[in-house]
Amino acid sequence: MNLTIPGRAADVRAAYQVGFQDDAALLAFTLPTSDVDRFIQGLKPVSPLEHRALP
Repeated sequence: MNLTIPGRAADVRAAYQVGFQDDAALLAFTLPTSDVDRFIQGLKPVSPLEHRALP
């Protein structure tokens, strides 16, 4: 996912963990209430999200 941190974001934090089977990256930040809806509408996944059926 290509994500740009908004200029008005505060308390920006990031973490990366190397796991046994998968690695994980976490990005967290706080936005003013007035910016939240615009930020969420701008999120577009690189590939379509799919529902996986249970095995």
